[in-house]
Amino acid sequence: MRTTPALLTAAFALALGGCSTTNPPPPLVSGASGAAAIRLITLGDRLTTAAAPLCRASLGLVDVAAVAGQPAKQRCKVMIELVPHPGIGAAADGATLMISAGMLGFVRNDDELAAVIAHRLAHQIADWPPASTEPLVSLSPWPPRQPEPVFDPARERAADRISLFVLARAGIDPAVAVAFWRRLQSLPPDANDWLMRHPVTPARLEAMAGIVTEIGLLREAHQALLP
Repeated sequence: MRTTPALLTAAFALALGGCSTTNPPPPLVSGASGAAAIRLITLGDRLTTAAAPLCRASLGLVDVAAVAGQPAKQRCKVMIELVPHPGIGAAADGATLMISAGMLGFVRNDDELAAVIAHRLAHQIADWPPASTEPLVSLSPWPPRQPEPVFDPARERAADRISLFVLARAGIDPAVAVAFWRRLQSLPPDANDWLMRHPVTPARLEAMAGIVTEIGLLREAHQALLP
């Protein structure tokens, strides 16, 4: 994915709280600065805007006024937080989506990072309001936040499906997510607690590949990309 000057300008505007309105939208990204902040703001804005119809009845929406020549729009009411954690991980605390510094270094490009954000966002869309949680044994402890539920195959299938549609709606090839999860398959299953909660199996990869095909057929038929 190539970042255009218009997107960079909009990202800076979003980082500063949007345009000069009486009720600017809440910040989209926290815990990041410099190039990392621009990267997360640009991708986060693109994905949360694309997913807005899916967030209307779950996370809710934020109105974003026109900035840098871009029209007014709505995006999912979430914040993306960069956590100074060396492990490869992503988690959530309510409507805050947390991405580890280790994950930011692990992804090969912005499309892979988009796949991670989309998957975490998809969990929040599918599971809102958050379900009751159980403690996790963390091999590389995250900050003291509310723990996430233990692995649930049905929850992962739902998040996989929604995340692939979010990527497609954002103009990102959903096949990149399949390739990303396949790459994770080569890591030791006990590499960190995030991988323990997101085991990658051949059946899961096959199901995601089928969803990518389904999205392609919907596009060819000019049908709405809704999961």
